[in-house]
Amino acid sequence: MPKVRFANFEDEWEQRKLGEYGNFYYGKSAPKWSVTEDATTPCVRYGELYTKFGAKIDRIYSHTSIPKENLKFSTGYEVLVPRVGEDPLDFAKCSWLTIPDVAIGEMISVYNTKQNPQFMAIYFRAKMRLEFAKRVEGGNVSNLYFSYLEDILLSIPSLGEQISIAAFFSRLDDTIKIQQNKLGQLKNLKKAYLQNMFI
Repeated sequence: MPKVRFANFEDEWEQRKLGEYGNFYYGKSAPKWSVTEDATTPCVRYGELYTKFGAKIDRIYSHTSIPKENLKFSTGYEVLVPRVGEDPLDFAKCSWLTIPDVAIGEMISVYNTKQNPQFMAIYFRAKMRLEFAKRVEGGNVSNLYFSYLEDILLSIPSLGEQISIAAFFSRLDDTIKIQQNKLGQLKNLKKAYLQNMFI
């Protein structure tokens, strides 16, 4: 059991294999060359999981020109797991894609689950780094196939407790964003003063 819990929850966490809590499939297409300013279909590419997103995706940065019939689209409940990367410890940088009808790139493993997807993304990031890293294959450019993840044992709480935990960390993330924005504004203000208060 975790050392810290919300007061209203006392049930044991249930241990099962990851593949029993949900199922995986791969994204499809949306290569780099297809992402242009003129493209109209919103998409998420694997590199963005490393550089643009935290545990929750609520904004889309890219659009692809690939025909829609050649793409796989989100429903708003998927957890995205990078399939390709360099550092094995980075493969746990998973994100819940909250937006429906977004094309999911081919170098992404998509996890569908009836558990709370935000909780699962946070759990992967917090507790699965070493488990994912042990299953990575390759050299400078490594791969993580979802078939290697399905047998991982993990313990999760009731759906109600999942929702409470996810909401707690979501509030923390929102607070961090606000403080980061304030920090950026202060740095810009300092820069302006430095440029204008000296001869």
